[in-house]
Amino acid sequence: MNLIGLLCLFLGLLLVRKTLMVFGFDYMALVYLYYPEESEVQQHNIYSILRHPTYFAVILTAFGGWLITLSFYSFTSFLLLFLGFNFHLQLVEEKELIQRSGDSYLEYQKKVPGLLLRPLVF
Repeated sequence: MNLIGLLCLFLGLLLVRKTLMVFGFDYMALVYLYYPEESEVQQHNIYSILRHPTYFAVILTAFGGWLITLSFYSFTSFLLLFLGFNFHLQLVEEKELIQRSGDSYLEYQKKVPGLLLRPLVF
């Protein structure tokens, strides 16, 4: 378990770093929600795999921490982050994106998963 946990932790932190470098701090701090007129549509390749890569990275990091420690507190942190992001996405962010983009975002939702990667099918 520790090796898988370390791998998840490493990949999660690497993805957080990459998203900060690609999107910038303003985008990561959700400034676009408060100033929608200044926001831009993001067209990065990662969005063809996952709708919310930053949230996924944080969840993956928390999951790795739980696998490493196997403690009640790390599991609770992971679970709260996962559920919190899900509720935030469903109640706030996804509604905002649907309102801004309409049917094109609804089609995008059908094609690309939100927080969890789909298993690869060969």
